[in-house]
Amino acid sequence: MDIDSFFEIAEKALAGDVSSQFELGKCFDMGIIVNQNFDQAVYWYTKAAEQGDVKAQIKLGVCYDFGNGVEQDYKTAVYWFRKAAEQEDTLALVWIGFFYYEGIGVEKDYEKAIYWYTKSAELGNAEATLRLGGYYDKIVQDHEKAVELYRKAAELGNAISQNNLGVCYENGWGVEKDYEKAIYWYIKSAEHGFAAAQDNLGRCYKNGYGLNQNYEEAVYWLTKAAEQGEDLAIKRLSELKKKGILSDE
Repeated sequence: MDIDSFFEIAEKALAGDVSSQFELGKCFDMGIIVNQNFDQAVYWYTKAAEQGDVKAQIKLGVCYDFGNGVEQDYKTAVYWFRKAAEQEDTLALVWIGFFYYEGIGVEKDYEKAIYWYTKSAELGNAEATLRLGGYYDKIVQDHEKAVELYRKAAELGNAISQNNLGVCYENGWGVEKDYEKAIYWYIKSAEHGFAAAQDNLGRCYKNGYGLNQNYEEAVYWLTKAAEQGEDLAIKRLSELKKKGILSDE
């Protein structure tokens, strides 16, 4: 965006154009052309949100959630996310589900959380599908249902679900134990840059789980994970150093 485009957007925003109001809010929010100014961002997001702009409603919800340009207010964050969710925005549906799941700005209510997550998942949102899987995995402890949901999210490219599915196959949780499939999903997730999967893959190479032991590959993946601060990977690399497999260089 150049300065002329900015002034054109500002002029339209002042005239009440909803998309321009959102774009102007984003400029102030992200410091595009102008200095970052959360107060002005909230002002213009509010103008657009009150006209029903979904993206502005979500941005406004985020501002109230984190206290950017306004006093932190979870109830108001929920209000704006709900407005966007009522328009079936999949991201907003996940946010509302999360607030109910954690009891932020509303009373904790798993039933309502699952309702909103399910609506988002049915619209193809991988994050919502992952969170549903986590609910069945950790709360209900229905591992077969969790695997079904993790698989759906994994096939949509969600790296966390890919790793979780690998863990399920490695341990035989909800599926028959299968190291080959575990490695397949760890690789998928690791290649997406997910540190826990990189650690899991490195661990498998280190110990020869599901594939031939290969210290070079182990070090490669454990280093990738360690660079992201994965504590277990750092510990495993330290163990390899003590064994003389990895030098201090």
